[in-house]
Amino acid sequence: MGFAVFQHEPDSREVRSFLGRAMHQARATPKYLICDQGKQFWCQGFKHWCQRKGIRPRFGAVGQHGGIAVVEHFVQTVKVECTRRLVVSLRVKAFRQQLLWFAAW
Repeated sequence: MGFAVFQHEPDSREVRSFLGRAMHQARATPKYLICDQGKQFWCQGFKHWCQRKGIRPRFGAVGQHGGIAVVEHFVQTVKVECTRRLVVSLRVKAFRQQLLWFAAW
């Protein structure tokens, strides 16, 4: 599992770079990537990257709750169990460390 903290909404290149690092660290390539239809995923660069890696992107239904239920559940867990119980630092480095502790938990 990997995570990243971005200071702004990441573009497709930043997402692909993060995913490449996470796959390298895990020494594994997923068969599927579940994502929403954000502009960073719904573009030729991302689709070509997935194709080169042998990954099939799977997109949740637009505007339909539960379309990407596993991802939504994970994000909700982070919000409830991590960020609402901790004082979230505005310093990126400190926030990243807090998320590392949460992921290890």
